[in-house]
Amino acid sequence: MFRILFILLLSYNLIAQENIIRNFIDNGKIDSAVNLDLEQDEFYLIQANAINDSLLLLFKETIPALDLFAGPASYHRIITPNQYQELSNVITEDYLIIIDDNYEIVNNRDYWVQTIYGSNYFGSSGEISETCSCLDANNCVVVGFNDSWYNPFDYYGEAWWDFSPPAFDSISEVRVYVQGAQCDNLPLWSETNVSIRDNNCSWNNNFQSTLSIDYTLNGPYVIPTDQLEQIWCNENLQPVIGSEDNYTVDFVRMEVYYECNEPNIINEFLVSNNDYCDYVQLNWEEDILADSYKLYRDNELIIQLSNGVNQYSDYQAIAGVNHEYCIKSTNDCGDSNSICSYGSRRPVPDVIESISASDGTSQDYIMIEWSNSGQDLIYKLYRDGIQLSVLSGNQNLTYNDEFVELDTIYEYCVESQNDCGNSDWACDEGYLGIGMIGDINLDNVLDVLDVVLLLNFILEIQIPDNNQIWLSDINSDQLMNILDIVALVSLILN
Repeated sequence: MFRILFILLLSYNLIAQENIIRNFIDNGKIDSAVNLDLEQDEFYLIQANAINDSLLLLFKETIPALDLFAGPASYHRIITPNQYQELSNVITEDYLIIIDDNYEIVNNRDYWVQTIYGSNYFGSSGEISETCSCLDANNCVVVGFNDSWYNPFDYYGEAWWDFSPPAFDSISEVRVYVQGAQCDNLPLWSETNVSIRDNNCSWNNNFQSTLSIDYTLNGPYVIPTDQLEQIWCNENLQPVIGSEDNYTVDFVRMEVYYECNEPNIINEFLVSNNDYCDYVQLNWEEDILADSYKLYRDNELIIQLSNGVNQYSDYQAIAGVNHEYCIKSTNDCGDSNSICSYGSRRPVPDVIESISASDGTSQDYIMIEWSNSGQDLIYKLYRDGIQLSVLSGNQNLTYNDEFVELDTIYEYCVESQNDCGNSDWACDEGYLGIGMIGDINLDNVLDVLDVVLLLNFILEIQIPDNNQIWLSDINSDQLMNILDIVALVSLILN
């Protein structure tokens, strides 16, 4: 008797362990039983636990359009209330579970999907092995592994995968897919389940589906809405598979439909322009959706500031450069559009445009005058590097230097000054006159003797020295000719 029992167990185990490469079977679509293009006031989302041949046949015969192609398993399907009524007439609530009796087709702007190969499981317990067994695939893991031909007993194992979805403000729907197959030929029904770990990182008993023994893409399995806040193991999504029948996982996939509100564009962004000597001041209106703000200068990020800060002083701005400043508000969902404005530090004054020191026009003083660059400036006048005077922009910008000597050329320079510093110097040379223009013989009288002397110079009867050349150029055209005689006569006749 014992020998017969041993032979039966050994035969069972050999049959169960026989690995034949499985062909892929389509699982069917979640919306196969409804026409989503037609106006429909109400949909149900159900879990059809067609976990044996009898139940599978009941579901198929009642509503053939459910497309339960992958044999005994759990299926999630969208149906109408009338279809649910038909099913509930023949199938009990243990096997016909309403997940959502007012299901709305997801139509979120934001959608996230990630696929992880079976061998990249995050954690496991019990019996598992990294092999693809009966699948023509790579990077698999077998859950509930036992390949011993002489050991007829099943060994349970679990594996789970870690998914880190993007940041979100709200989630509309979470879906789980599992592609794999049971590689034991016996039993002929599935004892492999998928769930998702709860907030305590334990098996979630409020969500569980049975996987098909066939090689198929099981799912999508939609997490019930009332569980969406209870499926975060260490803030991540961790679907878990448990089996004792050599279930080979090809990959696990998750889809998340969510809303994530990016922050608003900043409404008001103020940038100082020529207001401060050492920095450019930035101020902005806070955005309640923002976690932080990114500031850019000339398209380069200069700093990221936390929310609650709404100003920044840029001491790295370059003097004399008009910078473009932009700001974006940001949170975990992304960045807002940028708003930009130009700003600059207040510069030191530019060098004044013109300065003039008299060249011998007076025997008593040298007159210096210069252009006004702004009434808010201070001007400093220097002679040969020594400061002579300080004038403000609202004064008459002339100065008569009386403390000078004859036959000496002086260099006069002016710099303008504001709170930020001094300009470069603008300079000109000047000197005292040796006498009145036209007083060629230096007798302090303009008369006919000066005319005669000038005529002699023109006719080259006499040779003038440098002082006489300057005194003879009555019209300041750098020439001695008849025009100077005319001008001299006019001066004499007044």
